[in-house]
Formats: sequence, C-alpha cells, structure tokens
Amino acid sequence: MVDGNCPRCGRREVRCSAGGPLSSQRRYIPVTAWSAARVVTYCCTACGHVEEYVEDRAALARIAERWKRVP
Repeated sequence: MVDGNCPRCGRREVRCSAGGPLSSQRRYIPVTAWSAARVVTYCCTACGHVEEYVEDRAALARIAERWKRVP
C-alpha cells in the first residue's frame, strides 16, 4: 500500500495518516513500558482495506528484541 496501490482491490485510492490532521491519534504502539513506536496507517477509500506500518528502523529493532516471535 505504501506505493499507493491497494493489494486487495488494485485501485489507487490509498490515503495515509502521516502528516494529516489526525496524525497524533492512535499512532503509537507500546514497545516497552517506557517506549513506543510511531505507526503510519494506510487506508484504501475504495474498499476499506487498512494496513499499519512501523517505519522507524530503531523501533523495529527494539520490537525484534523484546516481542515474542509468532510461531
């Protein structure tokens, strides 16, 4: 979705939360008790498909160290 194409319907009606008027609402996920990672949300306005991404490489490294791997 980060390229503007929706993987579900194939349309180019993807919008991004980064920099928008509500960009501060529900844009962080807890990594540890004292740190959080910023989340960017992408939404296709044609079909409603939503994806969220952590774009900060340092935050991804902290998550990899502390969160359990999915089996």
